[in-house]
Amino acid sequence: MRKAILFFVLLFAGSMAKAQTNTFPTSGSVGIGTTSPSALFEVRGNAYFGSKADSASGKLVLQSSGVPASSNNRRDISFEFQSAGSAVIRSYRGSSSDTYLQFLTSPTSSTTPSVRMHVHNNGRVGIGTTSPGARFHLISADQIVSLIERSGAGDLNVAVQYKNSAGSIYAGKGPAGNFCIASTNNLTTSNFQVTPAGELLLGTSTLPAGYKLAVKGNMIAEKVVVKLNANWPDYVFKKGYHLRPLDEVEDFIRANSHLPEVPSAAEVEKDGQDLAEMNKVLLKKVEELTLYIIEQDKRISNLEKSVGPEKK
Repeated sequence: MRKAILFFVLLFAGSMAKAQTNTFPTSGSVGIGTTSPSALFEVRGNAYFGSKADSASGKLVLQSSGVPASSNNRRDISFEFQSAGSAVIRSYRGSSSDTYLQFLTSPTSSTTPSVRMHVHNNGRVGIGTTSPGARFHLISADQIVSLIERSGAGDLNVAVQYKNSAGSIYAGKGPAGNFCIASTNNLTTSNFQVTPAGELLLGTSTLPAGYKLAVKGNMIAEKVVVKLNANWPDYVFKKGYHLRPLDEVEDFIRANSHLPEVPSAAEVEKDGQDLAEMNKVLLKKVEELTLYIIEQDKRISNLEKSVGPEKK
């Protein structure tokens, strides 16, 4: 009997000792894991919501009274460290019951946490701004990067906007699937486009069939190398080459107003000019002209010999 009484005394004393780590007053603050809570409700140690034994889940609700009208009625989940600053997850509602979510951090223990990321009620995300103007909007000083979505005719479907005090540059995919870089978010005025087939367009949105590069405007380069598959016209100087008689060349010029094998002005205006092919044709004509000059020089020398030395 004495052993049984002693057992119950020890059990009661143990339960009383354990209960001293909690406080549940009829009014005032409630503490779990502490007898001196510093807030209306304080838990020291781990806390679980829902069940650990199965897939059921619970939630922590921070309920607001009435319909708040500004961020002053915010609800915060704050992670605070002794003399080391804090990080905050904040939610608040606007005047039209629109809901916002923010993430805040403080660089030092003495500063108030600042908003680092803002999720707008329309789904837009802002970093460095609480008024994002695009799906993703990043502002750092006067540098702005934003992700925009457009659905108008000719507009870039999805684009990244890079903006500073000098203006904006857009880079993204257009309606035709082209990758575009432009000074506006309109595809028709894009300055740079790459098609899914790897074709490049500069200053134009039109690519003639059969070409890989289209440029509207002037080009400048320190060096351009064009490699030809066809033979270079050194064959003009080989024995057996047929050199047109000059009277035949004259007849062709009178009938066509251009040299043989050289494209006409109308052809160049219509089809453009193949630089590699044109250089080859021009060289051929220079080589033929050289042969004409050599032939004429021989005739002049023979004529001078037949006439005899010039008398002074």
